[in-house]
Amino acid sequence: MKFYVMVLVYVLVVGFVCYVGLLVFFQTKRGVPVPPKGAAVLISGAGTGFGRLTSYEMAVKGYKVYAGVLSQAEGEKLLKDFKEKNLVGDITPVELDVTQEQQVQAVFKLLNKELGDQGLHMLVNNAGIGLGGPVELVPVEHFNRVIQINLVGHVRVTKEMFPLLRKAKHARIVNITSAAGKIAAPFMSAYSASKFGMEAFCDSLRREIPEFSVSAIGPGFAKTGIVQEGHNYLVDLVKNAPEEIQKYYETKIQKVNKQHENIWNTAMDPQVVVDQIIHALTSPNPKVRYAVGIQAKTLVFLCWFLPDRLIDFIIAKVA
Repeated sequence: MKFYVMVLVYVLVVGFVCYVGLLVFFQTKRGVPVPPKGAAVLISGAGTGFGRLTSYEMAVKGYKVYAGVLSQAEGEKLLKDFKEKNLVGDITPVELDVTQEQQVQAVFKLLNKELGDQGLHMLVNNAGIGLGGPVELVPVEHFNRVIQINLVGHVRVTKEMFPLLRKAKHARIVNITSAAGKIAAPFMSAYSASKFGMEAFCDSLRREIPEFSVSAIGPGFAKTGIVQEGHNYLVDLVKNAPEEIQKYYETKIQKVNKQHENIWNTAMDPQVVVDQIIHALTSPNPKVRYAVGIQAKTLVFLCWFLPDRLIDFIIAKVA
C-alpha cells in the first residue's frame, strides 16, 4: 500500500512539473526578432499614466515614438516634461482620439509618409477610461462611451495601422487589458465588459496573424488617474440617484469608499506595469499574457481553479 502511495505522489509531482513547464513554454513566443533601434512605435493614451511613461522609456531606449494625445496642449506638456527630466529621445505627439475615425486616419497618413517602407514595428493600444457604477444607474451612453474608448477604439486603430504593421513583417501589438478582464467586480460592468472584450480581441488577433506578436498586459490596481476617476464617477452617480435607490446602495457604497482608500494605499507603482509593456515590446521572448501585480495574479489563479459560484461568494464577502 505504501508503495502505491509513493508511486501516486511521484506521478502527481512529475505531472505538475510537466504542466508548469508546458505553461511556461507555450506562454512565450520564441524567436521573435527584436525591433531595431530607430523602429517606430505608436502609443495611444500617451498623455497620462502607462502611456506617458512608456513613451518616455521607449524614446530613451532609441525608438521613434509617436505619442497619441487628446490635444495639442497635452502634446506640448508631454514634450516639456520630457525635456525637464533631462531625457533625450525622439517623441512626436500626434492627436489621437481613438473614437474619431478622421483622427485615426490622419495619424495613419502621417506615419505612412514618415515611415515609408520601414513600416510600424510596434503598436500599444493603451487609451482608456474607467467609469464604474450600478448597472441600473449607469446611462447607456456612458456605458457605450467606455466600450467605444476601451475596446472599439483599439480595434479601429489596429485595423487602420495594418498596412504599416505588415510592412514591418514581425510587428508587435501590445494591448492593455486589466485584471477586471478576468473577473468582473460589482459596479464595474462597463469597464469589465470592455476589458473582457480586449482579452478576446487579443486572442483572436494572435491566432489570425501568427507572424505578429500580440501581448495582453493585465494589471491590477496601479496609482494612476483612472482609479480615482472611476471612484468619483461611482459616488456622484449614486448621490444623484432617486432617494429610494440611494438607500438601497447606501451600505454598499460605504463599503466601497473604505475599500477605495485601501486600494489606493496598496496600489502598485505604474512603473511596474510599464516594465512589462517594455518587455512585451523589446524582448526576444514576449509573453502572450502578462498578469501584473499580486491582485491580477490572484484573480488569474481564482479563474483557473474555482467554480463561478464560489467566486461569487468570495466577492460578496470582500466587495
